[in-house]
Amino acid sequence: MSGSAAVVLSSNDPTLRRRLRGLLDSQPSVRVAAECGTGAQTVDAVLEHAPTVVVLDVQLPDLDGLGIVERIGVEAMPTLVFLTRLEPVMLSVLELHGINYLVEPFNDEEFLSAFRRAVRQTEPRALAGVRRRLGRMLAGDESGSRERRIPVRNASNSQFVHLDDIRWVEGAGAFSRLHLDDRTHVVKATLDELTARFADDFLRIHSTLVRSSEIAEIQRTDGGEALVTLRDGNHLRVTSEPGFDVIQAGLDDVIGVWTEEEAAEIEQSVAELRRIDQEMWE
Repeated sequence: MSGSAAVVLSSNDPTLRRRLRGLLDSQPSVRVAAECGTGAQTVDAVLEHAPTVVVLDVQLPDLDGLGIVERIGVEAMPTLVFLTRLEPVMLSVLELHGINYLVEPFNDEEFLSAFRRAVRQTEPRALAGVRRRLGRMLAGDESGSRERRIPVRNASNSQFVHLDDIRWVEGAGAFSRLHLDDRTHVVKATLDELTARFADDFLRIHSTLVRSSEIAEIQRTDGGEALVTLRDGNHLRVTSEPGFDVIQAGLDDVIGVWTEEEAAEIEQSVAELRRIDQEMWE
């Protein structure tokens, strides 16, 4: 998990809060900024602490999840993990709008997976998409909603991969390979089709789609190309100068999601890359 995450944990179940607090405390670079048992406390905590992620029970005694989002304001909302029970209406609303949620009861790994998904959504493109979907959900607008899961099939079964679990995608003709944390899936969809559906979530680099948060380094090669290094060690080569500029702009956008110390380090790295680039082209 890159960067650091401040969390507001909201549930009126003290036992559940203790359990989730223990899981969050066990994660590196995660800090629980506040624990809340009511909707009013949750609104105050989010406005005071400006957390990275809110873990939010959708049915608190005084306010439901939608009421909390409405009071905070969509543009001030961080990313979310909604905790819900088997309530058909609420489940259908969350599913329709692609909101990150968990159905109780859930196990520890299911919670941590949903939390990691929320952390990935803190990059600017993804966070803007989360806020748009929350706005449509509050307005009851279904026109812009789209599926946030991709069906994948093998010889024995079918399953869904959540869009926010995908780190990068490589295209191969009529097929694309989805790269997740610990596995890959091949789907029958062209990269152009996936780009059209998920342009808000990924940068297009030739025959790949990449989350800006997955880019570890970008540098100009002796031949005038750009070499992009991903956090998993893979390398992508960009052959056109405009492509270099677009990717560099994507890296600049990422600065807004880190702590002040991390932002300073990234700004220093970007400045050094620009200096090297300028020297090479003088």
